[in-house]
Amino acid sequence: MTTLRQRMIDDLRVRNRSAHTIRIYTDCIANFARHFGKSPELLGPEEIRQYQVYLVNERHVSCSYLTQTVCALRFLYCVTLQRDWAITRIPYPKQPRRLPIVLSQSEVKQLFDSIRNLKYRVLLMTAYAGGLRTSEVIRLRLTDIDSERMVIRIHQIIQAEKPAHTHYYLRFAEEKGEVELREFFAIGLRSGIGIGSEVVQSIDEEK
Repeated sequence: MTTLRQRMIDDLRVRNRSAHTIRIYTDCIANFARHFGKSPELLGPEEIRQYQVYLVNERHVSCSYLTQTVCALRFLYCVTLQRDWAITRIPYPKQPRRLPIVLSQSEVKQLFDSIRNLKYRVLLMTAYAGGLRTSEVIRLRLTDIDSERMVIRIHQIIQAEKPAHTHYYLRFAEEKGEVELREFFAIGLRSGIGIGSEVVQSIDEEK
């Protein structure tokens, strides 16, 4: 691991960025450096512009990937390398506005019924019912289930000047949901496998 990479990782950890964010940012910077065959310390605004043009015109990357790359570059040059030109010279792409796809009740039922794996079904149903983010789903633990009040405790991390933890409660619509969620955790404990972001994001591929 290079000294610059370690410095960037340390800067991200000091700011309480998630392990997922750290991996994304470092991968983006590694791809940027690999493209030019040089350390980012030796590259400047013109190379950054060329790389953005390359990502758009030749690789045809998604808007979200381009935004992630911009965020990583801004962090590297503003925070780790402390270059005063970084903010104004690394523009964000304009995010396209898309209307959400709203499923009918029958379509939602068909989706859930098609998932045979209990783990995946419970994860998806919990996320869908509560509108949960991936980061909130993977923080769920057996102790978060309150059977008496029929709610589950949802953990959040607020990214502010000082990142803080908070929580709120999601009520079960019926007893079956609480039972299935407990069964899911029981399976996880027996197999020794926790809930990782990769598990949540791969549900559609492996259901």
